[in-house]
Amino acid sequence: MAALRDASASPVALRPKSSARRRIAPQAIARFKARGRELTRRTGGKSLAQIVKEPFTYLVGWRGYFRFCQTPSVLRRLDEWIRRRLRAIAWKRWKRRRTRVAELRRRGVGRVLAAQTAGSPHGPWRLAAGPALNIALPNPFLGSLGLASVAVQRPPQSAEPPYTDPDVRWRGRGEVARLPPIPIALSYCVTQRPSAPILSA
Repeated sequence: MAALRDASASPVALRPKSSARRRIAPQAIARFKARGRELTRRTGGKSLAQIVKEPFTYLVGWRGYFRFCQTPSVLRRLDEWIRRRLRAIAWKRWKRRRTRVAELRRRGVGRVLAAQTAGSPHGPWRLAAGPALNIALPNPFLGSLGLASVAVQRPPQSAEPPYTDPDVRWRGRGEVARLPPIPIALSYCVTQRPSAPILSA
């Protein structure tokens, strides 16, 4: 009885099997960021488009290796980290306040927000997470430059059932869903001649 009580009180015994998930080790995340800093150095006179393309092979390989992890939020945070780093690099390259205001305004940022961001005492890393740089350098723009993603892009699931569903074959694809027809017995499907009318005398 004592052994059973000890086993029931063990945290391992109480942990459900479904709670064990494939996670990315913290050491792997640290190596990813170190390699990302190395591949996105702003030295060498490269343009932002050239810097974006540098880590493409590494990001695609990293995604292929960790695609089966069960913590997709970690991969999304790494995507956010690499995009934030690229925005910080662009902010450093603009250097002067006048240039920063002009670049933000040219990229769709409002006048007040552009002036406040250009005159902010905060550093590039903090401003890279702010609204101004997210508007000026949005995710689709960085993707158009060739930035790869480490998060697995899953195709959107259709709300319609597959063609193999008999209900789809009955109502047709894309129509409004209705209740399925009432099944009709086979004996009722046999057509019979109508009986002759009875004539009264």
